[in-house]
Amino acid sequence: MLCITGIILSLIYIAFFMNKKENNIKEYVIIEEGIESINSMYGEEIIKRGNYKNGDDYISIDDVENMLETLGLEDIKNVIRVKLGKADKISRENWYEILGFVSNANGMKKICDTKEINIYSIDKENKNIISDAGSYVYNLALDNLDDKCIEAMVRDNQIIFIKKVVNEVTFNNLLIIGSEKDNITVRLNGIERTFAVKGLKEKLEGIMCDLVVRDNKIMKMSLKRDSISGKVQAISENGIEVEGFGNVVLDEKYRVYSSYDSYKEQGIENVRVGDGNLRFIVANKKICGIFMDSTPSADNIRVLIKTTGYTALTHDYVTVSSKSPFYVIYFENDGSDTPREKKDLYNSGDSITFNCDNDKLKVGRIKITAQDENGKIMLNSVSRNGNNPEYRGTIELGLNDGKIVVINELSLEQYLYAVVPSEMPSSYGIEALKVQAVCARSYAVSHMNNGALSAYGAQVNDSTDYQVYNVTPENENSISAVKATYGQVLMYNGEIANTYFFATSCGSTTDSTVWGGSPLPYIKGKLLCDDDNNIDLSDNNTFNEFIKTEYDTYDKGSSWYRWNITMTQEQLSDSINGNIARIYNNYPDNVLTWTSEGFVSRKLTNIGEVTDIYVEKRGIGGTIEELIIKGTTAVVKIVKQTAIRNLISPNGIAINKADGTSVDTFNALPSAYFTVEKNGNSYTFYGGGYGHGAGMSQTAVKSMIDKGMNYEEILKFFYDNVNIEFIYDNK
Repeated sequence: MLCITGIILSLIYIAFFMNKKENNIKEYVIIEEGIESINSMYGEEIIKRGNYKNGDDYISIDDVENMLETLGLEDIKNVIRVKLGKADKISRENWYEILGFVSNANGMKKICDTKEINIYSIDKENKNIISDAGSYVYNLALDNLDDKCIEAMVRDNQIIFIKKVVNEVTFNNLLIIGSEKDNITVRLNGIERTFAVKGLKEKLEGIMCDLVVRDNKIMKMSLKRDSISGKVQAISENGIEVEGFGNVVLDEKYRVYSSYDSYKEQGIENVRVGDGNLRFIVANKKICGIFMDSTPSADNIRVLIKTTGYTALTHDYVTVSSKSPFYVIYFENDGSDTPREKKDLYNSGDSITFNCDNDKLKVGRIKITAQDENGKIMLNSVSRNGNNPEYRGTIELGLNDGKIVVINELSLEQYLYAVVPSEMPSSYGIEALKVQAVCARSYAVSHMNNGALSAYGAQVNDSTDYQVYNVTPENENSISAVKATYGQVLMYNGEIANTYFFATSCGSTTDSTVWGGSPLPYIKGKLLCDDDNNIDLSDNNTFNEFIKTEYDTYDKGSSWYRWNITMTQEQLSDSINGNIARIYNNYPDNVLTWTSEGFVSRKLTNIGEVTDIYVEKRGIGGTIEELIIKGTTAVVKIVKQTAIRNLISPNGIAINKADGTSVDTFNALPSAYFTVEKNGNSYTFYGGGYGHGAGMSQTAVKSMIDKGMNYEEILKFFYDNVNIEFIYDNK
């Protein structure tokens, strides 16, 4: 059977070769190039150079067979012998085919690709080829490749083998940075080149072009002058949604430049939704270039409003109204190249419902704004705390995968009016709310550029995914606190600090590695008290003693300072088995199963009946880093606080708080600062705090103010070595 299979494979290979046309290229592959191409494909030195004769000699059929034997591909060797006979030289075309067989046989076909590369510049010292589509590494001689178009086999950014060279090349979307007499200077990937252009009739600067070049001479130049301008409403793989123009596809070789900074090249990550100071160079209905005419502003923020209960990012329908007259602004096709903007005025009390098949939404986004600048728009189809929320600024509706996305765009300061009371009780007083305002402003600005919601047209959403917004309406205290700290943010070494905060500590905070990753130097674990006591809560025995006492810290008066919950073996087993598949899907690296090879990430749906649970490792401040759970059918290690808290769901079971009250509606543990004791067939969790524990404790802030500290002192207590600076261009 094996022999028959080999014969069939050989016939297939022979048929493939026989059907290929003879290559007209008169070049042949030398040994050095052949060895390098195979080693580049494998990413390591599989073929040893010392096993072959002079590297400048041509590869023969015998050399090919030796290489294939080294690779363990003897089957291919027989096929190639039939095709090439006793050839003492291998053409580039045939070597390219041989490499194709090798990549297919070794499973690398998916990661090896053939590309056409336009060579703009060569860095011989670092063996880099700079093209108009990125940089590539080529480990062989780079002579005579300037201004050439090559067809090459590549793996990632490594050139494996050059199959063909064309002496004329077309560079797309180059930037002309200046001209003088009969010369133009262009820039690509930071490299400037000057070309002669006869009969130049105007001075050129900041203009994009396509150049056809041969031997450092321009054969043809096509200037790209057509542009559009408008606010960026969304950014996705399909293009950029520009207000008034809809979604415009990005050219494969688009460029981004900051014209305010000497046309410095930027990445698409520097273009953010909401930006309006942009020019888009368009050719053939595609965006070829993006010019940022000023630094992105932090004045406004775009907030995605989730559905009732925060269950989804998009809506099946949206109903709006207002207590004052309001406009509905939309675009209408009138047969011209671009849709025409229209504005309809509605009376106060009017209610409008938009469904997913709304004709206006099919043309472009719809904006809804109150006629009075202080008016608000109500979302009647959304509920927050049993009420329909009202929003300042503009409500924007768009389509995303057939559903409606709702964006609230408003000034950053007005956004904070409704973030501060949603994140901290207004009863804490204005000084405490100032702390929250600076933290919330810093957090918002630091997330404006992360791009996670760009496809929807937003920078943040209104849930705990970012900061809770407008679940509690703005009030006099929250507005006063925001105004008193207008524009203030926390900075560390010239960068906006990521000001994590949470509700209540167990008496100590932790560092930012609570989620994994590298630590932030300004967020460190510390005991929250007047005395600088050095207690190592990462030690299990020390933590167990600490958590069962009411140590005198700033959070001591909180009802969440200490808590406990008792679960039966059955309840705990049901909770873990009911959640572990979901937790694994969300955090596969944080759910590890014991095997003969140790703990490994492996999907599972059940661990059987829980027989033991204990803390394997604690982090700074006592947060659990690793929790071991033994079941009758599996033993698992759960890593980091998010997975741990969500795996053990106490819903329907009373969590007893420090003030004598209890709550039984939690779907996750209040924190990962706890210890577990087994008592017969039940397990009692003794814990403290509410939240992740990194950064600022909101409950502690109230106590610190009562002790006479002001908001600036408190901020610098929680965030080490930060400065309070002003974010806006003009105060």
